[in-house]
Amino acid sequence: MKLKGLSNWGQGFTVGLAEVRFESGSITGSVPSIVLNGPRDGDEIAFGTDITVDARITDKDGAADIQKIELFDGDTLITNKTTTAFTAVIKGAARGGHSLRIVATDKSGKVGWVTANIFVRELVADRIVKIDDTEDEGTELYQIKYTGTWTLAQGPASDPRYKNNDHYESNNNKNDYFEVRFIGVKIDLFATVASHHGNGLATIDGGPESKVIYKAAQRAEQVFVWGSPILPNGEHVLKVRVAGDGVVTADRFDVSVSDKPIVTTATIKEVIASSTNLVIKLEDAAASVVNPSSVNLFLDGAKLIATVTKAPPTTTITHSPTSPFAAGSTHAIRVEALDAKGQSITNETTFTLPAPVFSLAGLPGPGSTAGQWGLRQIWNAGRADALVSAVAIAQQAGQSGFAGNIHDTTVPVINLSKQRIRVVAGLFRTINLCPPKRRG
Repeated sequence: MKLKGLSNWGQGFTVGLAEVRFESGSITGSVPSIVLNGPRDGDEIAFGTDITVDARITDKDGAADIQKIELFDGDTLITNKTTTAFTAVIKGAARGGHSLRIVATDKSGKVGWVTANIFVRELVADRIVKIDDTEDEGTELYQIKYTGTWTLAQGPASDPRYKNNDHYESNNNKNDYFEVRFIGVKIDLFATVASHHGNGLATIDGGPESKVIYKAAQRAEQVFVWGSPILPNGEHVLKVRVAGDGVVTADRFDVSVSDKPIVTTATIKEVIASSTNLVIKLEDAAASVVNPSSVNLFLDGAKLIATVTKAPPTTTITHSPTSPFAAGSTHAIRVEALDAKGQSITNETTFTLPAPVFSLAGLPGPGSTAGQWGLRQIWNAGRADALVSAVAIAQQAGQSGFAGNIHDTTVPVINLSKQRIRVVAGLFRTINLCPPKRRG
């Protein structure tokens, strides 16, 4: 048996082995063997294309010893066959990452398996240019520029991150960001995710901010975390700012490049969104002058009723939703219009409503009484190295399977200079407060 560690938690954290146990006994027969001819691990499949899975299964105990051969996409069973010349077609695979796994089981219960991690992407241009977080650092086209405190995390040749490294920001400084200049029609972000990571806020050409999620239950590398909408063919600047609720990383950027001539059209310059109002500002460009009477607004694919006004060179589109937008929700905008010459103009973007770290429903904990604060202490509940992970633990407290310790009480006075969320020698303690009820 050989165990190979491929990744770790970054600088200062390592993967180790504490114990190995062996059990004695005899095993008769052979484990099924699988050769996956396609797709290959790391393949990128065009969205809308059928995925053909081709594998050959052998068993030294004979083909008749095979009981079943299963194909999974993640945890979802796609098909179950018995033929050793295994083929299957997956139709309508969703955009994003897929873990395709073939599992062969023989009649004595021995199991063999093989996995191919693929990515289904929408190919919208002629080619893709890949930008690396380290090798392509700079201020020119197809380069990344860092502002603030970003740390290079260099790995060995076996590291699964793109070109074996990435950059990260762990100070939760909302003024820290990176920018990528490119010419193309779309940009996709691939990065490292983990449980102690947080969110970034992405903008294209200074437009509205959209959430980039770096937080995940399990650490993984080169994960698709965000993609821009389709952009006018031309030069653009992607900016990703630290949201301040956990680690943000930069690893790989895929730019969809079109070889067609660059055509300048009116573009969205600003989106102002609140829970009850949406304002979009479309700016004329050269000969592309928006005809305000032709403007149509779509939100998440549905056409909306909107008020359109024009004060050259800006066309302002205003919409009031019938029900408020949810805090933290992300929405897709599409604006269709005609210019003064009758040429079509289409702009797409997304926006994310702000959301507090704490749940609007409050955190679980003891109730207050007259003159007494409700107070909950939690410890031995796992890693909490940011406010977002501390809040997550507080929300899990009291639920079935929660492994931490909880102490509920009431106190007449809270000294905020001493009672804080803190991590000391591996002990996690968080204070949940319920204000005292008024007398009378």
